[in-house]
Amino acid sequence: MAAALPLSKIADAELREFAATETASGQTQSVIVEAVTTVSPREPARLSAPREPRKSKPSEKSGTAAAANRQNLDELEQAVRDLKLRRKPVRLESAQALVADVTPQQLRALAELPMVQIIRPNRRHHASGRPRSVSK
Repeated sequence: MAAALPLSKIADAELREFAATETASGQTQSVIVEAVTTVSPREPARLSAPREPRKSKPSEKSGTAAAANRQNLDELEQAVRDLKLRRKPVRLESAQALVADVTPQQLRALAELPMVQIIRPNRRHHASGRPRSVSK
């Protein structure tokens, strides 16, 4: 019996259904694959009087977290490339994610990777109607 699919990593019900299919038709879905990130340490918000802006460099801890996040995304990108996708994945550095077109089998393989936080559908948004003109 096959191992259970880690459905918790696939955020959308339709995407989970797609992952469960066994089609060999080569059908793909565009997905956003978010890497596990190391949360950058931040100072909690305070309700006290405003302070003078700091002129110091960012803390060493935040630099270490950023480096760890880059390394996690690098590892995820390599794992995705190892899946032999038809097209190269698009790297979204600031979102710590990749966009990739995957088959159901590739989607299941992605969901099993430990460096994957969550997989979401990559929905395309279209503006309806004409753009508004700005009158002066």
